[in-house]
Amino acid sequence: MLKLRILTAFILIPLVIGGIFYLSSLSFMAITAVIMLLGSWEWSRLSGLIDIKKRVLYVGLQAMILLLLMFFPGLNPWRGIIIFGLIFWVFLSIYLVWARRRPVLPTIPVIIRAGLGWLIMSLCWVSLQALHLIPPYLLFMLLIIWLSDTTAYASGRLWGQHLLAPTLSPKKTWEGMIIGLLVTFLAGLLIQTLFKGVKPSLGEIFLIIVATGLASIAGDLFESQLKRLEGLKDSGHLLPGHGGILDRIDSLLAAAPVFAGSLLLLGLAL
Repeated sequence: MLKLRILTAFILIPLVIGGIFYLSSLSFMAITAVIMLLGSWEWSRLSGLIDIKKRVLYVGLQAMILLLLMFFPGLNPWRGIIIFGLIFWVFLSIYLVWARRRPVLPTIPVIIRAGLGWLIMSLCWVSLQALHLIPPYLLFMLLIIWLSDTTAYASGRLWGQHLLAPTLSPKKTWEGMIIGLLVTFLAGLLIQTLFKGVKPSLGEIFLIIVATGLASIAGDLFESQLKRLEGLKDSGHLLPGHGGILDRIDSLLAAAPVFAGSLLLLGLAL
């Protein structure tokens, strides 16, 4: 399983980086839309939809939403959506803080899970389009997610003693989260040298990494809650050794709107 995870990562990461810098806006829109629709297919299952026809309809409605958003390209109409996405994830994170303290896993009605899926996929997709206009920042966001996730997982396995949210995800630890954010911040200081033009200050780097890192954890925890509600280990089986699409982009779904929204609020880009 570990070998499959490493092999899949070695194949996907260069493709992702190449896409960031060399794909046209239209091509990037199309490819990320396909990824969101694959994620939507898996989300329909996590929402409690079993019937294939209902799941196809669910994905079809998500496709219509993305098509509508494509009619409003450019940063001006997207800025409001991105800020809304940032606010949305702040409130969803507050819910997760509440949920992690519950002795029993909180239930979420099917209709709410389904609606949240459409919203979350759409907010992430719009944020990715905006960030694609400034490739170094998009790569920076992905590095934050990859570094924080990887170091949090490794350090949690080695030194984790205190569970972060046992009701939602029994494996995440406080030690892993803190070490993951710290390592990512130190790496961010080095990555800062890649930026041209308006560069984030030390304080801004810290705020961006903390906000994005915490958002990536929130995205992971929320997907974990949905999987546990449905009694599933993975969201799907599309990626060898990694599970489904959602298992790979759950952090991104939250991190992209929060990262893009942070850039807007700090006046760094967008």
